[in-house]
Amino acid sequence: MTERWRALESNPDVLTGFIRKVGVSSDYQFHDVFGLDEELLMMIPQPAHAVILLFPGAERDKQANDAAAADTSGPFFLYQVKGLGNACGTIAAIHSVANSEARASLAPSSPLDAYLKACQEVGPEQRGQRLLGDDEIQKAHDAQASEGQTSSEGADGEVDYHFVSFVHSNGSLFELDGLRAAPIARGTTTADNLLKDAAKVIQEQHIAKKPDMVSFAVLSLGPSEG
Repeated sequence: MTERWRALESNPDVLTGFIRKVGVSSDYQFHDVFGLDEELLMMIPQPAHAVILLFPGAERDKQANDAAAADTSGPFFLYQVKGLGNACGTIAAIHSVANSEARASLAPSSPLDAYLKACQEVGPEQRGQRLLGDDEIQKAHDAQASEGQTSSEGADGEVDYHFVSFVHSNGSLFELDGLRAAPIARGTTTADNLLKDAAKVIQEQHIAKKPDMVSFAVLSLGPSEG
């Protein structure tokens, strides 16, 4: 029997394949970020609408903060309920699309369009529960989990890495981690400076705290090439 919600590979083609399957226009795709120095960031297709970080290790908050849903000025956020297994890559992709201009490109009644509309008036934990029951998004996730070039654990296995996303919302930079109770404010930013500001946070809040670890990967959501 095929496992549900297996871990995704940190591969831009895998994540791009997922967002295309759930309704995002071909005008958008994920790109590898090969370094966080300013000159390397300038090589990334602009503008960057969201940034995804893959890092080793993760911690779960015991409970989602559904009060966060009452703050309509903040970013769209969903909590990774336990039944979602290793869906953190898909959750990071959803957070990236839902909080960027790519959301406007969603095909009407596509799986992600329908999911986001159904989640407008509910809190983060209920959004997680609705994702758990969403067969169309789950099928798109599992199809992309099979597309990676490296093997991953099953949904019940131990996977020692985690995806989070960084988005711009109303002048602020937020780190969206589905295992946390609420969005994490990371200072100010603008749509034009999102990539640079996210890179700084990644360096200071993640890489600097685990200097011996080399298994970090960064991707950006931006315009398609070609």
